[in-house]
Amino acid sequence: MGNDLVTECVPQNGQVNLYSSYTSGAPNYASNRANVPQNNARLLESSVVDGIIYCKVQRDVVTQVNGKRFDLLNNNYHLLVASGTGLKENSVGYHDIGRLPSGSPINLAVVQDLSGSSTLLLRLHGAFMVIAWIGTTSLGIILARYFKQTWVGKQMCGKDQWFVWHRACMVTTWSLTVVAFIIIFVEIGEWSGERNPHAILGTITTIICFIQPIGALFRPAPNSKNRPLFNWTHWLGGNLAHILSIVTIFFAVKLTKAELPEWMDWILVAFVVVHVIVHLIYSIAGCFADRQQTQNVNAFQMSDMGHHGMRNGHRMERKMDAPYAGFRKGLLAAY
Repeated sequence: MGNDLVTECVPQNGQVNLYSSYTSGAPNYASNRANVPQNNARLLESSVVDGIIYCKVQRDVVTQVNGKRFDLLNNNYHLLVASGTGLKENSVGYHDIGRLPSGSPINLAVVQDLSGSSTLLLRLHGAFMVIAWIGTTSLGIILARYFKQTWVGKQMCGKDQWFVWHRACMVTTWSLTVVAFIIIFVEIGEWSGERNPHAILGTITTIICFIQPIGALFRPAPNSKNRPLFNWTHWLGGNLAHILSIVTIFFAVKLTKAELPEWMDWILVAFVVVHVIVHLIYSIAGCFADRQQTQNVNAFQMSDMGHHGMRNGHRMERKMDAPYAGFRKGLLAAY
């Protein structure tokens, strides 16, 4: 949007007034009535009923504004219907309620049925990102943090089960994020001009997400001196991307194109609260499990066994799940 002719229907003092204005382009989107002829359009009918504005307007076929010629008879234009609540001294404010552009340029001199442009790609972008960052990423982090002592001795494809499921979740996150990132640029075709940090935060999140699995390919051996450095770097990157993604989704609610209700914020808040509570429960359960394991080991050491039996006992201990495995699995299913 930018360098466009605008017809404003503005409710003022109990009546609807008609104005013409002109929009400036990115990065400073704005609409201004200065230097725009106000005699090229006429208000034929108008009303405001239950907050709904109706106006019937007659506009000249040709209008010249800021050196640009708008010929409604011989040229086709996109029609953008927008509504908002803000008013400025010499213009309307940003269309914070909503907007709907025509799917293709049209001849405004011809009476015809119109349909809005498709929002399919926008919806897919949002759905993929929500599934990736609220769904599979959250599960993957929980599996990696709290399930290393669960499903002990039961492997899939030669790997521990927690790692297999963690990797599946993160591969899904990576795939959905990359696809969603491409989709939104195909839909918009340019960098977003809205005064909203959603785009820049989403880009940073996508970059971190893209790098994470590449770094995992160079994971050092468990006994390598560089393994702790890798573990902390991988942990930091994953958690940073997760936090940024949730913040980015919060900002998405404010986007005009998203057309999301404000109460969506409360659903996101509820998710954050539940996610934090689940982490706290798992952490507390982990403390109890560690304490019980310590007690079991102490009791085992006091038993009348030789060194060979002790070694076998420890080998048996490693093949068992940590205490409260059933609780962990049940909470994961509920989550």
